Amino acid sequence: MKKFISICFLFAISNLFALSGKLLLVGGGTERDTPNSWSTPAFQWAINQSANKKALILHYETTSTFYPTYMTGECGAVASKNLVINATNADLQETYDTIMKYDFVFFRGGDQSVYYSTYLNTKTAQAINDKFNAGGVIGGTSAGLHILSKVIYNAQDASVTPLETMINVSNTGITLKNDLFNLFPGFVFDSHVAERGRFPRTIGFMAKWFNENNEKIKGITVDDLTAMGIGSDDIGTVFGTGAVGIYESKSLKLSPYSISGKLKTDSIQVTQLINGWKYNFNTQSITTSGVVSITSTFASETNQSTILLSGADDFANNSNFITHFVTKIGKTDFPIVIFTGTDSTLARSFKLNILSKGAKRCKIIRLIPSRLTVVGLLDTIKQTNKFLFIGNSISQLYSILTVDGIGKFINTKIRAKGVAVGFVGNNARFAGKKVLSDNYITSGAAYDNLIRTTKGLGLLQNTIIFPNAYLNSNVNENSVSVIPYFMVQDSVLHGIMLTSNSYLKYATKIDNKAYFTSDGFQPAIVLKNKSGIKTGFSNTISGRFTVMSPRQIVGFEQMSVSFLDTNATFVAAENVQYSPINDSLLLNINQNYSLKNEFKIYPNPTNEVLNLENDTFINLKIYDLLGTFLMEKTGIINQIYVSNLPKGVYFLEIKTPETTYKLKFYKTEY
Repeated sequence: MKKFISICFLFAISNLFALSGKLLLVGGGTERDTPNSWSTPAFQWAINQSANKKALILHYETTSTFYPTYMTGECGAVASKNLVINATNADLQETYDTIMKYDFVFFRGGDQSVYYSTYLNTKTAQAINDKFNAGGVIGGTSAGLHILSKVIYNAQDASVTPLETMINVSNTGITLKNDLFNLFPGFVFDSHVAERGRFPRTIGFMAKWFNENNEKIKGITVDDLTAMGIGSDDIGTVFGTGAVGIYESKSLKLSPYSISGKLKTDSIQVTQLINGWKYNFNTQSITTSGVVSITSTFASETNQSTILLSGADDFANNSNFITHFVTKIGKTDFPIVIFTGTDSTLARSFKLNILSKGAKRCKIIRLIPSRLTVVGLLDTIKQTNKFLFIGNSISQLYSILTVDGIGKFINTKIRAKGVAVGFVGNNARFAGKKVLSDNYITSGAAYDNLIRTTKGLGLLQNTIIFPNAYLNSNVNENSVSVIPYFMVQDSVLHGIMLTSNSYLKYATKIDNKAYFTSDGFQPAIVLKNKSGIKTGFSNTISGRFTVMSPRQIVGFEQMSVSFLDTNATFVAAENVQYSPINDSLLLNINQNYSLKNEFKIYPNPTNEVLNLENDTFINLKIYDLLGTFLMEKTGIINQIYVSNLPKGVYFLEIKTPETTYKLKFYKTEY
């Protein structure tokens, strides 16, 4: 008998746990009742998880005719109703009783601060907790999602942006509470994450909560047009077009986040789940579906030069970047060469600032064929080790740097040991293994699956770079979606996101390691891929407008993300020989290059006129074989009349601002 009672008791206890609640987390965006809608499987899951299949739609202000019809017409509910709960009725027993009649309760979007202030310590809050504990399904979208975690961001001082969070993790706009519902302890939720680029904000929530409460919490991020259903078995299933992210600090430091100032953390582990994938919250393991691959093993960086990457194109946001490049890399008075494209306007403004910082000389070289014959160009490049790329296109660079002669010389020189190379703004893309296509900052490009990659210069051969991140609200989705997407697609180890107020330096140190070091007003973001993980790409079409391609969203088992505050470092590679900037005046590369940039004179021999291919200001002198000075001209010179010279051998001495050339010519009889 006792044995029977014990068995019955254990059975009852097991059923009690089985009856614990479920959650439907919807990241925002428009639900659709069209065929093959992204949202219908998610709501069907919720209805099927509810015992009486009745759905109650809650809001603090208005009703929606869409939801009740959608729940009963497409999602399998046997009944569905709207209910407005405001300050007048939130604490009524009648409201409590109404909520308890429905086994799926869903909060619409809106303003979570109103939800919080209206429902705190009311019968409504009690009903939600009781319904969840009785095995009901509680769901929400957008603001309705935010109030479902134990720690909630209630946005009582208006919504804080990712940039505001990164600039100041103690931002008073990050208002966090843990006293509304008790549905999912240990987590904070965030919505519209890809669409609004919010994952730095979510990590900011985690950081501020730890700094103020000494408690580590995890984050769940849900993209727009995406949902996760979490069953009573603690297994979450993902639906929709985007991804659900699980964020956890793995730092062993006593204080894993910056206590004040910019967001800084070195080891946030990220799991990103796409449609059909499942996550076990107990074992932290994933189950994948669809086409899944295993990420290959990655090589480390090997470059021994110094590379500086700026996040902005405009001159105003690069003052600190230029100061660092001139004064903190090699000798301050060392000459600098700027490589630019067809329009040198921006390069000229940078040149003036470079000279004002103490550089000895700054030369602008336009990397177009007609300019590569300029006198003294090769010697100018030889006589420095500091180069800056501004206003180029990748196609133009490749057309120059792969051509025999001066182009290949430049290509080799910028990879030499002891050289410093800076890339400004969108030119920072070119330093990596792959280059994002020019539409990477076009609104909707990632959503519409339009961004592509091409081969980069590979100075950082295992890195991909996104400058101009968070340039404006229209490109936030591109900022957070395409870096991990192409890290997986192109097998890249590191992904770097630079805002308009951040820059990053790659350099070796005396411990023979290569480091990324951050500086600027905002943190730099570095993602690191992991070998041997399961990965896959979103394959669900949203049906928005006429778009018929999946979004550029990737799923992966594990990556890490770090936010680098001022002077914070990230190990980019082990076992890279320390190579400080070479301060010698002449840094040659021992290869034989054709000197296409020397002056060409013709005809030679001549009897009357000597022509020069030249488009720059020079001083020209003629001497005979004995060194006797005969003639001098100054200016942009293309012709010299020598008919009055006797027959014989003569020398031209041509001086440019950079160097001096001596050329021989022959005068024949007239």
